[in-house]
Amino acid sequence: LQAGIEMLDDRAGVDAAWRIEGLAVLVWALGLAPLPPYDVLADADALNDAIGYLDAPRANALVASAHLMPRERLDAVCRQARAIHWRLREFRLQPAPIDFVTTATDSLLGSMDVSWCRFVNDDLALRSDGGDVAIIDADDDVVDQVQSVAYERYVAATWLLHGGTYSNVQIQV
Repeated sequence: LQAGIEMLDDRAGVDAAWRIEGLAVLVWALGLAPLPPYDVLADADALNDAIGYLDAPRANALVASAHLMPRERLDAVCRQARAIHWRLREFRLQPAPIDFVTTATDSLLGSMDVSWCRFVNDDLALRSDGGDVAIIDADDDVVDQVQSVAYERYVAATWLLHGGTYSNVQIQV
């Protein structure tokens, strides 16, 4: 926060940009904006406006009156982000279609919440220019982007549920 953007190395700049997805979860958890679909990037300008970024009186008022969503809703978003993150990670390790609906229900990891997901042929659907496509048919860049979104949102939801230092949050994969 204290370094100008020009002072950040490339990796720090990329990491900072992805934190916007975590901010989307926090803004949603405060009831200030809806959470974008799992395969849509958060709008940084809208999020900054929602929290009063660079507007100290508005930001202070938000802090004074902030209330998080009920724990059950935070947990649901965490379980949804975990399921999506798991599927995208699993796809990178074994790039083949699966019956994600059944796998999510019968997983050794415990039942995963896929209620927020869209499906094509029972596998995770991702947005494409022509509409939803099964993960197996999505461009690699799209899969990478959605995997990063899912990871950051999963970290943020885990942090909201368990606290600690944000940059040290440990997630289950």
